[in-house]
Amino acid sequence: MHFFKSLLPSLAVNNLGRVSARKRLHTFSSRPQTVVPVKHQSHNQHAHHTLCLYRPNLPQDTPAESLYSQGGDDSTTFAEAVFILQQNRVSVTLTSSGLQLTRLGCTFPCCGTRHIPVAVSYDDILSASYLQNTSWIWTTFCIGQTHQLVIHTFKRSRRRRCLWCPQQLILGSSSAGVVEEWAMRINSAIRQSSHRPRDLLVLLNPFGGTRKAKEVWRDIAMPVFNLAGVRCMNIETERAWHARQLISELTLHELNSYDGIVAVGGDGLFQEIMNGLLDLRAQGGDMAAAAACMRLGHIPAGSTDAVAYSINGTRSQLTAALHIALGDRIPLDVLRVDTEDMQHRFAVCVASYGYMGDLMKDSEKLRWMGPARYNIQGAITLFTGKAYTARVSWLPPPLP
Repeated sequence: MHFFKSLLPSLAVNNLGRVSARKRLHTFSSRPQTVVPVKHQSHNQHAHHTLCLYRPNLPQDTPAESLYSQGGDDSTTFAEAVFILQQNRVSVTLTSSGLQLTRLGCTFPCCGTRHIPVAVSYDDILSASYLQNTSWIWTTFCIGQTHQLVIHTFKRSRRRRCLWCPQQLILGSSSAGVVEEWAMRINSAIRQSSHRPRDLLVLLNPFGGTRKAKEVWRDIAMPVFNLAGVRCMNIETERAWHARQLISELTLHELNSYDGIVAVGGDGLFQEIMNGLLDLRAQGGDMAAAAACMRLGHIPAGSTDAVAYSINGTRSQLTAALHIALGDRIPLDVLRVDTEDMQHRFAVCVASYGYMGDLMKDSEKLRWMGPARYNIQGAITLFTGKAYTARVSWLPPPLP
């Protein structure tokens, strides 16, 4: 699990000002297993705000019962049936937390045995669908698999566990009724989850990084959200700080109608949305309460994507989309920089002064060069030979 912690709890650097008021945001990312209590104080200059993330505790598995031998309420009825998975006969049990699989034997021993998962949790399933294969080759050589239950889930990379990719478990059956019933029950169980998003506001920056945000959304992220049944409202940003303006103009009804906001772009777009949400929190009242409940996700499509590395451990767009669709959450620390002219900015990656500050500022003029602009502008800034003076002070963290 990857947590991003602010390294500067307090900072005073000449005219830069002071970093204070440590905050936390909802983000869609890795999966904490413990419940964190909600903690909220009144908003002032030195208030400590924490947005808490939790995953509900699911009930323990209950012995499976026959789908057709017992009636009753859907929430307490379990099922058990035999399917064909990768040419293996598998007994599948539907429990309160997911699917349990037990291998019974191989239908074609000469084909060998591939890895079969022991269990699949509802938390790892995007959706389930029914598929009927009418190909004569399939019906001739794959007896008993005409009707297929497709479980849309994911698998982790063996070398990099933080890297995810979609996976389909195809369970074959000769009964259309069994497959349709199981697909309905699995999707019903997934919809009962309270931590998954249903409606998202998606902001895209078509000019950031390598200018591929539209392709990333259309070809990678949107198909994942469609599988998970997530409804999205897409808006493209047109200029710098446009995203912050869009967030600040949201009405209370619009805030309450979305489960989260997703940034498809670079770190700058994420920072703009974050600043807009924290500006709403500063207003107080119902708007602040609605903004405090809003989760923020990031699908990287920028030059460096430091935010994605911080919350996911990778800049993989597919991994980020899966985290968001499955409703994974993680807290993210935020810095606030107060300047002498009573202005403030929020940041989650870096607050730069001196050489790095000038480099980042001037490199915006070379954005058309993509990631190479940092190397070019870095050399130019270095050759100018400018000197910087600063006085740094910090506050020790409070004792536990």
